Amino acid sequence: MFRQDRTNPSSAVSNWKGRRDTAKAWPSTAVSSWLNGALFSGAATGGWAYFFGNGSIAGWGRGDNIDKMDSATETRTTLSSVIATGRYQATGNGNAGVAAYCNCGHASSNLNSTEKISFTADSTSVLTSTNPSGSYYGGGQGTNQGVKAYYMGGNKYPITATVFDMPFATETWGTLSNDLTYNPLTFPSCSDNGVAAYAAGTYTGSTTNVDKMPFASETPASLSDSLPTGGGYANGGYSVYGSKGYVSINPSSTTYSASINYSTDAVAAATLGLTNGLSYAASCSISDTAGYTTGGDMHGGVSWTDGIQKVTLPDETHSTLTATLSEANHGATSATNETALI
Repeated sequence: MFRQDRTNPSSAVSNWKGRRDTAKAWPSTAVSSWLNGALFSGAATGGWAYFFGNGSIAGWGRGDNIDKMDSATETRTTLSSVIATGRYQATGNGNAGVAAYCNCGHASSNLNSTEKISFTADSTSVLTSTNPSGSYYGGGQGTNQGVKAYYMGGNKYPITATVFDMPFATETWGTLSNDLTYNPLTFPSCSDNGVAAYAAGTYTGSTTNVDKMPFASETPASLSDSLPTGGGYANGGYSVYGSKGYVSINPSSTTYSASINYSTDAVAAATLGLTNGLSYAASCSISDTAGYTTGGDMHGGVSWTDGIQKVTLPDETHSTLTATLSEANHGATSATNETALI
């Protein structure tokens, strides 16, 4: 039996979750590199965020562009590669060191396809495997790094509570036997790596549910705590692994955010300073250092933005970057390539 308490003596027990096979998964690393949590503590921080697909402001078209931001310099470049089918309200999953995935979404109609962005060359391809139940948009994402991507809920006409999974090793979509406890659409989600995915609220702003799906059991359950106000109209969230997740809720009218304590599953209001009235924005976190919220509709779709907002973690301070997206948009999708997880 591999003893993490001996190789990782000063780290919190919560940092061992999902890592019982560490010795097998990291055979080429010296045991000394695991000491004091160095392998998992995020000693190497930062990485790259990818923002792809959107409802472009020009005639409500469906964008196929891919923007990439380096967290070290917080500068944005636009890749020469594009996704094959422009879409918005898709979901994104990043498998660190390997690839990002853009799943389902809406073009002239709903989509069932998954597009892949390989990190080594920033090249794109379309997976053979599609969503086994049909075409969806507005779902939530969950990511268990190195293991699986999840697509939760979304609209197939009608809105569903189904959860789909894709092992990164096979890149083949399947359907879990257990559903979410409610039917969410265009809602924020976040993941505590190796532990669980969380789904929060729904687009109507009237639902305060928060579901947790442990990766070990893949059985969603509703938390006893709920959102401080009904939530939705958001994509993605922020995460400080082993500590907290953050979701934007009900941003179509004002700014509300909530935090989820990963240790206790307590849910509370959070003040992150995001722009008022910003809906259909895409959010992601790069390691434990920062979360980014990009694009979105300001004031009910009257004005779309290309702005990039930053929330420094874990101190939760807000700023707006000089860099912008390549165009104003709403409904984009995000995924990250996190250095600490490679």
